[in-house]
Amino acid sequence: MKGMFCPNCGKPGKGLCATCFLEKKTIHIKEIEISACECGRYLYRGVWDSSLKHPRSIKEIVERNLIVPPEIGIEGIDVTQKEIRKGISLNIQITGKYIPDPAEQIKIELDGTIKIKKVVCPTCSKLSGSYYEAMLQLRMKPGDSKGIIEEIDYDFISNVEDTRGGVDMYVTSTKYAKQIARKFREKGFLIKESAKLMGMKDGRDVYRVYFSIKPPEFKVGDFLEFENMILQVRDTGKTVLCRKITQLGSGRRKKIAIPPTKLKGATIIPKSDLRKGLVSAITPDRIQLLDLENYETIETRSGGKDELDLKSGDEVSILKFKGKVYVIPA
Repeated sequence: MKGMFCPNCGKPGKGLCATCFLEKKTIHIKEIEISACECGRYLYRGVWDSSLKHPRSIKEIVERNLIVPPEIGIEGIDVTQKEIRKGISLNIQITGKYIPDPAEQIKIELDGTIKIKKVVCPTCSKLSGSYYEAMLQLRMKPGDSKGIIEEIDYDFISNVEDTRGGVDMYVTSTKYAKQIARKFREKGFLIKESAKLMGMKDGRDVYRVYFSIKPPEFKVGDFLEFENMILQVRDTGKTVLCRKITQLGSGRRKKIAIPPTKLKGATIIPKSDLRKGLVSAITPDRIQLLDLENYETIETRSGGKDELDLKSGDEVSILKFKGKVYVIPA
C-alpha cells in the first residue's frame, strides 16, 4: 500500500523513514565561542557569570545552539563535558521521536566544542586599575565588626589601606558599598554618608561616595545617662534596646528602644560608679542595703514589693550617680 514503506530505502513505515530523513536534514550544533577571564568568570548572553562550567549551564548552552528540524521532537539531552586546551569538548546524546512516524524513536550522538576566548572581565579591569566608585571608611578594631568584614566579597574591593583607627576599603561598586553599609547600620553602627563630584559622564554628574562607619561608643551592659534618664544597654541593632533604671523607690523598670544616632550624645557612666551590694533588711516602706566595697549602710524607701522583687540576702549591683542610688538586681 502506498505510504507503507520508505521511498528511499524501502523500510516499512509511513513515508520517508527517520534514518533517511536525518541524512538529508541533520541535527547539528552551531559553533560556540565564549569569552572568559582568568578570574573564572565567563561572558554568556551579555552576562558575566562564574558558574558557566556547571553541567546545567553547559546543557543550557547546548540546547540553545542545537539546530533541530521541526520533524524531530527532542525528548532528552545528556551532555558530557571535558576541558581542553582552547575550550570545552562536548559529547551530546540526544533522544526523541520522528513526528511523521511517532513509532520511530531516534538516538543521536554528536560531538561539539565550546571555544574559549581569553579576555579581561570588567571587574578585573577595574581592580587592576585601582578603580573605585565608593570608599568604606571603617573606624574600628578588627574584632568589632560583628563578622561583617569576613562576609565582604573582595571581588568588589580594589584596594585596602590601613589608616588611623581602622582601614579604608576602595569599592568598585557604589551599589555594593551601600549593601555593606546597610549591614553595619542594622548591627547598630553609626553611618555617615557623603559624596564628592568627580566629573561628568554621558551628560550626567558622576559622584564618588564615602561611608564613614563607626561602632557605637557603648556596648551591651553599659549604663548611660541620657535625657535625664539612667539606661542600661540590653541589645544593639537598628535600635538600641535599653532598660530604664529608676532611682530606688520611684517605680518599675521599663524597656525602651532608641535609635543609635539619637544616643550619640549619651554619657557613659564609669564602671567605677557601679559596685556590689547586699540587701540586709526589707520593711513595707524601706530597703536597707550594705555596700560591699566600703560596708556603708544605705537606707532608702521602697516603691513596693513588685518594684524589684527583692528579699533579704539578695546580692545586687548598686549604682551611685550624682548623689542618687540605683539598684540593679544581680
